[in-house]
Formats: sequence, structure tokens, C-alpha cells
Amino acid sequence: MGAHAHASECPRDRAALEEIHQGSAHIDRCTRCQGTFFDQGEMFLALGRAADPSVWDRPGVTGMVRDGPLACPACHFPMRIQDLKHQDQHVEIDRCTKCGGIWLDHGEAEKLLSIGTHMVGKVIEEQRKAQAELDKMEVDLAPAGLIASFLSLFK
Repeated sequence: MGAHAHASECPRDRAALEEIHQGSAHIDRCTRCQGTFFDQGEMFLALGRAADPSVWDRPGVTGMVRDGPLACPACHFPMRIQDLKHQDQHVEIDRCTKCGGIWLDHGEAEKLLSIGTHMVGKVIEEQRKAQAELDKMEVDLAPAGLIASFLSLFK
């Protein structure tokens, strides 16, 4: 098994978890309910950019976070339920605040990917605007010689 060799029992129904390979990740899936556990960083590796928390874990998408009934299958710490909403999509995911693992019940990955797919465009637009601002700052500073003056301090 991967980094979570002790993650062997489903937090929902106590059935065995089996290691499966998806993308370049080794994730754990319940043999009974088909829920899936992702170690921190594995969602991106398994499902792509739309599943990267940096895409969907942001204001306007994340909702209420509350205590949940599940214990993390990796570290056994209590998991928290996080609401995610965008347009007509809504999903509740279980997140471990200790190890960063995420438990998705069967069917939740598709909803999460739908939300993430909508948000990827927004993230790309934010990055484009930030880069344009940085480029503008460099153009505004260059004619005054401020960059050269600043860099000369380090010679």
C-alpha cells in the first residue's frame, strides 16, 4: 500500500479498503460502498487539475464546515464535513484536519470534478490578471530606473 498502509477499513461501513491505481496515485476504495480515500495531494494525481483543492477550495464555493461522524481511515482523527456548491452542483466531502486526507462517498468525485471544472477557468483568469499586474508593475518601474537602482544595492 502507499503512504497510508494502515488505512484498511472503510469509515462508513467498516468493509475492507483495497488499493487501486488511478492516474499516478495509489488510492484506497471500499470494497462494499465504493467510497474512496485520498491522501493529501492524491486527488490531483488521480483525477487531474479540476480535483486539485486549490481550484475548488475557495470563497464562493466552500460553505459550512462542521464536525462529521467519520474517523479518518489513515490517522483515525475525526473528519469534518465540508459543503461545496457551485451553480447547480452541491457535494459534501469529508476532510481530515490532521493528515489532510479526503473521503469521497460513491458519486461524490463526479460532483467535485464538475465544480472543479467550472472553477478552473476562473483560476486561469485570476492567474492571467495577476501576471498582467506584475508585468505592468515591471513596465512602470523600469523607465524610472528603480529596478536597476535596487539591484545595484546587492553588488
